[in-house]
Amino acid sequence: MHFELSDYDDTGKPTRVNTDDGFIQCSRRFIKEEDGWMLDQLNANDFPIVRAGRQVEAMINEINALRKEVFHLKQSEKQWMVAAGFGSKEK
Repeated sequence: MHFELSDYDDTGKPTRVNTDDGFIQCSRRFIKEEDGWMLDQLNANDFPIVRAGRQVEAMINEINALRKEVFHLKQSEKQWMVAAGFGSKEK
């Protein structure tokens, strides 16, 4: 389940929580008796190795998207070369 403490009062205590269990998304009032465990959770972004891993994943996703684009451009180039009479259809 993903959650986010979304609103705080003047003293810094949470007043609202957004939750997403993969089926339903909900925004509701923060209830300390039920939601107090959320205050004890670690934030993955506090760890440099996690941030670095996410940056590497983002770069890999970008590289893969560019490789896909290059593949489609090469296919398009082949079609245009054949249409212009500079290549053969057998290749």
